[in-house]
Amino acid sequence: MPGLQPIPVNISAEEWKDAKPQLMRALNYIIKDVYSWIGRIQGIENSDPILSMGIHTHQSTDQGGDYPWADITAAEVTWLTAALAAVTAAKMAGLGGLTASRLVSADASGVPASVTNLLSWIGAGTGISVTDDGDGTATIANTITAFSQYTVVTHTTDANLALSDMKKIHIFDVETAGTDLIASLPSVASGNIGDWVIIVRVGTASTLYIWANDADTILDSSPGSVIECSDATYDLSTFTPLLLTATRWGSGPGGFGIWSTR
Repeated sequence: MPGLQPIPVNISAEEWKDAKPQLMRALNYIIKDVYSWIGRIQGIENSDPILSMGIHTHQSTDQGGDYPWADITAAEVTWLTAALAAVTAAKMAGLGGLTASRLVSADASGVPASVTNLLSWIGAGTGISVTDDGDGTATIANTITAFSQYTVVTHTTDANLALSDMKKIHIFDVETAGTDLIASLPSVASGNIGDWVIIVRVGTASTLYIWANDADTILDSSPGSVIECSDATYDLSTFTPLLLTATRWGSGPGGFGIWSTR
C-alpha cells in the first residue's frame, strides 16, 4: 500500500498573514491542554503555564492573535517533547500493584511501585521486633516476655561465683542449709570495673561469708579476705559487692544488715 504523500499548497504572503493568527491560536490551545494533562499526572495541576512554559495566552492583541509574547520557540518545543516522553507506559505500569494500605516508592528512573518490604522503613529497637509481611505491611511486636530485670539464683550450699554471675541476685539460704555458707567472688581485672552482684542471706541462725579472690579486698578487708554477716537479728541481710578498681570491691547500693570485714 503506497504511503500518503503530502500535497504542496501554495499560498501568498498576504494569505499567510491572515491565516497565521488562527493557526497560532489553535496550536496554543493544544499546548495548553497537553500541559494541563501533564500537570495533573505530575501533581502540579494548578501550576501557572505562563510562568512554567512561557506559552501564549488567549488574550487578543493589536497583532490580531492571542499570543502577546512571541511565536513558540524551539526550546519550548523541546521541553514539551521531553515532558511527553517522561510520561511513559512503564512509569504508569508500576501503579498497578498499589492499594490503599500500601506505601509508594520510586526507583532511580522514577517508576512508581508498591513498597513490599518495610524493614528499611521501620527499625526495630529494644523490646521491639519488626517482621516484614511481604505484601507492603509489617508486624510490630513486643519481645519483652518478663518484667523481672535481674536473674535470681538461690543457693543452699557454698558457691564459687563466676564473671557470668555478675549483675544477678544470689540468695544464700542459710536457714534451709542449716549451716554457714560461703560465697566466693570471681577473679577480676581492670576490664571488669563496674561489675556488681547482689548477695542476700536468708535466715539468721548461721553466718554467710563473702570471700575475695586472689589478693583482692572488700572495703577495708585484708587482701584475699572476707566480709561476713552473722547477725542474729536481721533476716534478708544484703550486701552488694561493686568492683571499684581491678583489685578492690566496694559496697554498692542496697546494703542491709550488719556486716563486718577481717
